[in-house]
Amino acid sequence: MRYNLDAYADRQRLIAEAIGVASSNMTDYEAGLAAADAVDDLCRALEPPRTLRAVGGPDEGAGVHCGGNPARPQPEQQPQAGQ
Repeated sequence: MRYNLDAYADRQRLIAEAIGVASSNMTDYEAGLAAADAVDDLCRALEPPRTLRAVGGPDEGAGVHCGGNPARPQPEQQPQAGQ
């Protein structure tokens, strides 16, 4: 969540509001960061495996199976008309 905060702060604010960690005086960025902190705290409390290596997976190639381009996690620019 932190990695994409600059691109998705407005959407992460919605998460912060849904889980009750946003306040009206926070910017979208601050609320998104609060959401990221809360989700990280939850994950640490539940103690799930945090890496593919922890469950016997590969160290390389993670993200390829997710259907996205791991080198471009932020939104792509839409081509302009006529390009």
